[in-house]
Parts: sequence; structure tokens; C-alpha cells
Amino acid sequence: MNHARNCRKFADLFKVDEILTENNQVHRSLRSQFVTKVQANNTEVVRQSHHSARLLLDLARTHEATEPERSRVLVQQARAIARANQDFECEAESLYRLASLAHYDGQPGDAFALAVEARDFALAHDVPLVVAWSLNLIGLVHTNSGNHSDALACCLQALDCYRGTGHRVDEGNILNTVAAIYHELGDTDRAIVNYEAAMNANAQLNRPDFDAITLANVASLRAERGEFDTAIEIGERALALCRVHAVGFLPEVLSALAGAYGGRGDFDRARTLLNAALAMLDASSVSFDDAVRASIELAFGRVELSAKNDAEALMHFGRALGLSEVINAKPIAFSAHSALADLYKGLGQFEEAVNHLEAKFTINQSIFNEGTDIRIKTLQVAHEAEESRQQAEILRLRTSELEGLVRGRTTELEQFQLEALERLAILGEFRDTDTGEHTARVGDMCAEIAHLLGQDPAWSERLRSAARLHDIGKVAIPDSILLKP
Repeated sequence: MNHARNCRKFADLFKVDEILTENNQVHRSLRSQFVTKVQANNTEVVRQSHHSARLLLDLARTHEATEPERSRVLVQQARAIARANQDFECEAESLYRLASLAHYDGQPGDAFALAVEARDFALAHDVPLVVAWSLNLIGLVHTNSGNHSDALACCLQALDCYRGTGHRVDEGNILNTVAAIYHELGDTDRAIVNYEAAMNANAQLNRPDFDAITLANVASLRAERGEFDTAIEIGERALALCRVHAVGFLPEVLSALAGAYGGRGDFDRARTLLNAALAMLDASSVSFDDAVRASIELAFGRVELSAKNDAEALMHFGRALGLSEVINAKPIAFSAHSALADLYKGLGQFEEAVNHLEAKFTINQSIFNEGTDIRIKTLQVAHEAEESRQQAEILRLRTSELEGLVRGRTTELEQFQLEALERLAILGEFRDTDTGEHTARVGDMCAEIAHLLGQDPAWSERLRSAARLHDIGKVAIPDSILLKP
């Protein structure tokens, strides 16, 4: 009779299990639909956020030359959106854009720090394109600080990294930077080789804008070597390309070509080109053009000096010096002081010549100090990065050790609790044999029911142990009552 009743109970339980199973299937289906919808919404939010950050970065690039402050604000907004949505690619590019803006704004220290941060962030989050850009910018900062060996190492590393990304668009630009560094180092042969490699890369990628810049640099180099006819031919090609594909670089190209004409003795043509370059700058509102204007005034002074127009040369050198001091363009100021010292010496005004030589020495010392500061900062950044890595490793080891201790202690406590439960169950069985068998049966039945309801084995075993204690209160009942017939 009792067995039949138990069978009916189990049959009822199986019906309940079927109902629960059906409900669980419906629940799982609804949950799956909900999760899918949430994931789709999250994906759409992330996609839209990435799109927003990308739009802001693209918009910022269009304002870099004309409105640098607005560009900086847009980049900062893009960075905030990217960071909030863990868009590492856009956040890395935002850091690089901020570094680039600082560089063009004449802040080498900030540019270097931001470029290093962008490089490290991009390395940590696998954004190799930004790594290459950042290395190239670090190289440019080193170049402007006179650290040509460090600059060359960074730019060559940038070139290798960039080629590994599969992108080729900026390869000619990076090669042009490498060539310019060799040019600064006086290694004109290697400079020409890299300029030619840059032009080959530009030709394969159909980048006539980069070609115009590279050709202008080659023209300047050829003019410095006294190859004026070749320099003029190359410079005219650069000018033709620039008028169509890189209008923003026309002043620099005109200046480079003017230097070649001046070297050949065609001073009128040189003046015409330089006046055209200055007129273009007069019509522009770009703040970055102040450095270009200073360079053109310096080139104008050299042309007039070659033409024996000392008064005109003094005027243009003075303008170049004044502009360079305002914008803190130390390399241009250095060249202007050097030219003025030579000019005053030739005019017999030795006191003025000495003053400019002393100023030249001071600027040279300042450039050297800046270069040293950059080197020190490079070492400091490397040291801090290594120190952070070691601290993180120590923390990881300590955390792992503590986690192991906690897991071990937790296991011991669980085993102790189970042992205590077992002893309590044994105590109940010891007081009453029938009760002991009953508690064992209840525990087994509960575990079986839990298993049939789909509970995991560990949970079912815990239920088995707990169920055996349902009559534990009998331990405190006197034997006269508990064992009463």
C-alpha cells in the first residue's frame, strides 16, 4: 500500500517534472530571444558609437590646419566616446591626433609624451597602424630636437611596423621622413635613395600629393649639392604636381624651387617665386603658416645675399628671426642668427656679428638641452613602463597566491561542514535505528527527486546530506519517549 502510494507520488513528480521541463524550455526560448535582442542592441550601440567617434576624428582632420583648437576639441570628444565604449582603435587614434596637434603647435614635450602614450596604448590593444604613426611622430620630435640617431631608429621602426599592417598609403610619407633625417645628418646619398623609394611607393599608390613634397625635398638637396639645373628640373615637376594635388604645400615648394634658381644666379625668377609664396601666405589664415613664412623669409634673405643686396638680405633675415622667436622655431632662429652673423661680419660690424654668434650658441645649447630632455624622457618612460610591468606581475603573483589560499581554505570549510552534517546524521541514527534508516531513505529520495528535476549532481548531494537532518531534533528527546513501544 505504501509502495503504491510512493509510486503514485513519483508519477505525480514526473508530471511535475514534465511541466517544469516544458516551462523551462519556454523560459529558455524567451531568454534566448531576449539575450539575442540585447546583444543586437548592444552591437548596434557599439557600432553607432564607433561611427560617431570616427566621424569626429575625420572632422577633426579637416580642421587641423585651419582651426587647430576646434580640431583638438573634436578629438577630445572622440576620445571620450571611444573610451566610454571601449573602442580602442578610435581611442588610440585620438591620442595620436592630440600628439600631432601638439607637434604642429610647437609643443615638442607634449607631442612626445602624447605620442609615446598613443604608441603604448596602441601596442597594448593591438592597433598597429597607430603604433606606426606614433613612432613616426616620435621620430619627427627627435629630429626637431637634434636627436637624429634616435629619430632615424624610430622612423625605421615605424616603417617596418607600417609595412606589417598591410596598409601602403603612408609608406611614401614615412620614407620621405627617413630621407629627410638622412638629409639632416648630411648623408645625401642615402637621403636620395630613400627619396627615390618614397617616390616609387607614391607612384604605386597613385599619391601625387606625396610625390610633390618628396620632389621638393629632392630639389632642395640637389641645390645644396650645387646641382642647380637638376634641382630646377625636379622643382618644376614638384610645382606642377603641387598646383593640382597638394595646393597646401605650394609655399614650401615655391621656396625650394626659388633656392635652386637663386643658386644658379637667376635672382629675378627666385624673387618672383618667393613673392608668390608670401602672397599665398598673406591670403591664408592658417596659424601653422607662421613657420613656413619664417622659412621663406630666410630663403629670401639668402637669395638677396647671393645677389649682393645686403640691405634686403638684412631685412629678410630680420623678419625670419622675428617670426621664429615669436613661434619658438629654434632651428629657423639658429639659421637666421648664423646668416646675420656672417652678413654683419662681412659688413665689418663685428659687435653685431658677435651678438648673433652668441645668440646662435645659446639656441644651439637650448636645442641640445631639449634633445637631452627628450632622451631622458624616453628613458624615463621606458623605466616607468618596465616598473609598471614588474609591479603588475608582482600583484598578479600575490593575487594568484591569495586566491589559492582562499580556495584551499574554502574547500576545508566545506569539507568540515559536510563532516559535521554526517556526524549529526550518524548521531540521530545512533539514537534510533528506525529513525536512522528513515533519514537515510529521505536523503536518498530527495537526491533522486532533485536529479529527476534536472539539478546538478553536486547540488543533489548537498540536498541528500541536508535531508538526513530533518529529524535531528529527536537527538534531544529522552529515550523514554523516543523508544517508547
